[in-house]
This record gives sequence, C-alpha cells and structure tokens, in this order.
Amino acid sequence: MQHPGKRLPGCYETGREDVRAGHNPATPFDSYRFDSVSLEAIYRLLNPNKHPVGLALYFEPTIGDQQRDLEWKIIVEKHWFEDRLVWALNINYGLEFERTDPDNELDGVLEWFTGAS
Repeated sequence: MQHPGKRLPGCYETGREDVRAGHNPATPFDSYRFDSVSLEAIYRLLNPNKHPVGLALYFEPTIGDQQRDLEWKIIVEKHWFEDRLVWALNINYGLEFERTDPDNELDGVLEWFTGAS
C-alpha cells in the first residue's frame, strides 16, 4: 500500500497516519499547533413559513496561521405540502488567501448547490 501524499524523510506509514522516526508512544503530548479559528453567522431575511420563499445570508471568516478565508452564501428555500417537501438552493462564494514561501496565493470560487428532501 503506497502512501497517497509526499512522505517526509524520517516518516513511516502506520496505516492511517505518518509517525516520525524516533517517536516514543509512551512520551506524553508536549506540544500544540494552532491551525485556524472561524466564526459562522446566518441572518434570515425571509421566513419560509411566512413568505413564499425563505432567504438567508451566511458569512464565515476564518483566520489561521498561514491562511485567511472568507465565505459568503445566499440560501433560498421553498416549502411545499405542509413542509413535507423542502427545496433549497445555496449560492456560495469563497476567497482563500494562503501564505506560502516565496509567494502568496489567492484563490476564489463561485459555486451553487440545490436539492430537495
């Protein structure tokens, strides 16, 4: 079984995660790593139970050690047959800024998803 990613020198595959050479499993955890923190906010503009369609705005900023993300969503939903059938549409726009040596990278994506339940 070959590891799907690049293996660093001195790392060994254990089936699930790579373990560094010289790692002693009896040694207690003595370090930490900050990856990121995020906040999600949703504001409902129209209630689908009181209006023909529901409409909400979603915003999620993420701040990390090496990256910054901003994600916006427009959420539309429609209820039929006394809420037995619900249709939803999510329109998403996201920006990602990543610090990498020697360059910085900025990515943006616009996507949409729909479904019924």
